[in-house]
Amino acid sequence: MNIEDSREERGNTEEKFSKTKDKGKSRKKKADEKMDKKKESLVLNDEKKKLVRFYESFGHVPSNSPDSRKRCEICRNLTKIVCSKCNVSVCLTNSKNCFEFFHQMKEKIEFKEPNNPFYRPQFKNIIIEGNKGAGKASFFKFLDDNCNSLSLFDLREVVVNITDQKLIDLLENQARDPPRWSYAVQSFIYMCFLDRNTAPANEKVVVENLSLLSAHECYTSSFLEANYLTPSEYSDLCFAYSIPRLASGGIRENTEIHKI
Repeated sequence: MNIEDSREERGNTEEKFSKTKDKGKSRKKKADEKMDKKKESLVLNDEKKKLVRFYESFGHVPSNSPDSRKRCEICRNLTKIVCSKCNVSVCLTNSKNCFEFFHQMKEKIEFKEPNNPFYRPQFKNIIIEGNKGAGKASFFKFLDDNCNSLSLFDLREVVVNITDQKLIDLLENQARDPPRWSYAVQSFIYMCFLDRNTAPANEKVVVENLSLLSAHECYTSSFLEANYLTPSEYSDLCFAYSIPRLASGGIRENTEIHKI
């Protein structure tokens, strides 16, 4: 073997080695890209899971369509998502718009009779109003001990018993950030009171300690005075509280209010 053949063979070997090395780099690069995509996918999945949990906690379910995420007109971020249950567009940065108030009100209107969005109670509804310490609880205890034919409801107890952990979580959030969570708490209490006021009863006479009207006057107004509610939020709540009283055959038709 002469020197030229040896050099040619060595050149071919180096070329093959170089090609093999390039292929190895290419494979490594593709593997790294694949791993990066996998990591990115995992991060996106984690974000999506958190997003789903966030929305489900407020009664909303994000739509699975590719174009479900939109840009919010207010914050200009891609945090606006369409709810697949009610088709309401809500933004992550605005928690009050994500509250289940939208769903519950929509379901109530769809469920009730045509031309009458609220249930017409077929009983006499007596509401006992009064300041703290006026004797409402004592009066209720007297009725409970002596009148078996009456249905007695303390709406404050109804709210706590029905909502349980939800109300506790909302109140904790409100204590940490009142301006942000007060609207959600008031909407939640409103829906609980509305459920009680529109529910049917077995007895012909129902006596209630406080009412929707009390909740509006005592809670909503005081939150506005404390600057925990904005004027627009207060206006929305006033409108919501006026619906039952304005509805044809609404819950106020068979109601008497007695102040102690």
